[in-house]
Amino acid sequence: MDTGHRIAALRRERGWSQAELATALGAVSGRETITREEVSRWERGRRTPTPYWLSHLAAVLSVPPSALRPADHETS
Repeated sequence: MDTGHRIAALRRERGWSQAELATALGAVSGRETITREEVSRWERGRRTPTPYWLSHLAAVLSVPPSALRPADHETS
């Protein structure tokens, strides 16, 4: 699963909208400029979150940063 799909899945598990995730990211990062549109771009793979945003996403979604990175290979 790629980063965008992981973000979307974790967001949905929490019952959050993209706007709610953006608001939470703004509160944690202190950057109120993050928008629902940017979250959507990440989830659709149009953009990749920078390491800065990955660390905040991990904090907001309560997962280690490694959980948001795509695995090199899936193991069974």
